[in-house]
Amino acid sequence: MKTSKALATMTGEKSSHHRFQKKMTRLNQLRKLEPLLPALLEDFYHRMAQDHLLAHFFFQKDPSAIAKRQATFLHFAWGLKATYEGPSVTQAHSHMPPLLQAHFNRRLILLKETLEDHKLDPSSIDAWIQFEEGFRKVLVRSPEKSN
Repeated sequence: MKTSKALATMTGEKSSHHRFQKKMTRLNQLRKLEPLLPALLEDFYHRMAQDHLLAHFFFQKDPSAIAKRQATFLHFAWGLKATYEGPSVTQAHSHMPPLLQAHFNRRLILLKETLEDHKLDPSSIDAWIQFEEGFRKVLVRSPEKSN
């Protein structure tokens, strides 16, 4: 019994270490994109503002200004800056209509298309998509909660 418990502990530590290593590899991949970030975000936010499913989130908003704020956040989230003085992710989206699974999925599709159009390599695209997926549980509201 002690052996199986020790093995489970070791496996858990190894699994935890493996997840940490994957996250660090992903962040290192994303940090390499820093010089491209302004152009990528500018294109991406303008695409969302013109998209049939997402445009209502950008009504009377400036996509370029939002892209700049997002760049500031990503500099911090990707470890390029030590501090961030903007709103939290939930605060930044609290004034918006409910963001549903379909909206989040469409956002990821547009992000992938933007990154592909800018000729990013597949591993960078995958790293960014995986990073964004980490926000799904925080941002997506179920229809019941939106009333």
